[in-house]
Amino acid sequence: SVRKEAEKALLESEAKFRDLAEKSVAGVYLIQDGILKYVNARISEILGYPIDEMTEKMCLKDVIYPEDWPVVEANVIRKLAGEPAPQNYELRLVTRQGEARTVEVYSSRTVYQGRPAVIGTLFDITERKEAERKIVESERSLSAILAASPIGIGMTRDRKIVWANEMVCRFTGYTQEELRSRSASIFYE
Repeated sequence: SVRKEAEKALLESEAKFRDLAEKSVAGVYLIQDGILKYVNARISEILGYPIDEMTEKMCLKDVIYPEDWPVVEANVIRKLAGEPAPQNYELRLVTRQGEARTVEVYSSRTVYQGRPAVIGTLFDITERKEAERKIVESERSLSAILAASPIGIGMTRDRKIVWANEMVCRFTGYTQEELRSRSASIFYE
């Protein structure tokens, strides 16, 4: 019968979604009425809670870093109302151990059991953000060392001066701004 075929197709579709979501390297979630209605194994791994402790029991607010909650709440409210809201952004989650994890979220509005919900994926980018912070910190330290060096140090690109420290300015008599408008050939004259 048509009904049995439709039920079979629906069950197959649900099984495919479940298989895809459970094997995903991304965290997959569904939120309705502020409750975590569905989370996959990756979210459980990131947050440190068993899936059965989260699903249908935990509120979204329980896992969002307190300072990030107002933005997350506003985005969810706008999405559920069908209003424009960012489809992806960064936020911090709080793990069971109280550790903050930075994630990048991609979400959209959906209908679940006849009512609006938010479905999405997230990626844990904590390590990447920490590496970026260390690179910026390292660049600042190196810049400070080069700027304060008693030796004249400069950088050129395409035969133009792009940066010079204070000692180069003293040697040449030019300001840093004047040097940036000059050819690197002044070093060879």
